[in-house]
Amino acid sequence: MDLPSATTSKGPLGRFKMFEIEEEAAKDLEMIEFGQAGKVLFKLPRLGQKGLPIGLMTAFTIFYDRVQTTGFTESSTASAWTYFIDVLRSNFPDSVIPLSRLNEEQIKQVITHWVQVSPEFDPKA
Repeated sequence: MDLPSATTSKGPLGRFKMFEIEEEAAKDLEMIEFGQAGKVLFKLPRLGQKGLPIGLMTAFTIFYDRVQTTGFTESSTASAWTYFIDVLRSNFPDSVIPLSRLNEEQIKQVITHWVQVSPEFDPKA
């Protein structure tokens, strides 16, 4: 893997080496549309694709694992849901309110579809 080198910059404390983080093209992510009555309510990125924020993948994987092992009734699932929604809000804020308004059955449908159309997603990875 080729790693970029640090650049020298002038800061308030003098010259220092700063690593320039390349900005990922999040706008290039493939998005999956979710809706009702023919209207798109929100979009979520396809899981596992290159460029997807690692925090979002981690938060979803934790939530997905909790749902698979304990269902929606355990407090650990509620904590994992809260963490996932917080991370989602940081990355795709337009999805949070519509997603949060769904009931348990609708959330199950969203998760099932999201995972099915995300062939790169591996919850064990």
